[in-house]
Amino acid sequence: TNQPRLGHGSLDIGELNALHQRIQRVLHAAGARIEAFFFCPHTPTEGCTCRKPAPGMLEQIAARYGAEPQEMWVIGQCKHHIQAGQALGTHVALVHLPDCHPSCSACTEGAQVPRYASWHALAQALAATPDAHSPPPA
Repeated sequence: TNQPRLGHGSLDIGELNALHQRIQRVLHAAGARIEAFFFCPHTPTEGCTCRKPAPGMLEQIAARYGAEPQEMWVIGQCKHHIQAGQALGTHVALVHLPDCHPSCSACTEGAQVPRYASWHALAQALAATPDAHSPPPA
């Protein structure tokens, strides 16, 4: 995730870690977990390579897990997520929820990627895809 509040000083790493722990507790109760959290602590004006839409954070993930870009999926709600994935050569998909931030509709216009109305719809499409390295039907 992009976490510019770290760079601005309005959020500290302890608060972010507490949020991540809370997410893990909720997921654990549902029988799931997140392997690792990756985040960019920089502000938009710092010009780093890890802040989406730059692909640096995805490169870190690929290096950590020994994954090739064509084996990875970037699924997001914003063009910045998709642009980062496309820059690295991953599979991409958009989940456009009705309660997205008003700018989200502008983000997804013109994007030539599979779109889903909900996370559930995406999960169903992925489950129906026999080859996990092929894009699911939109």
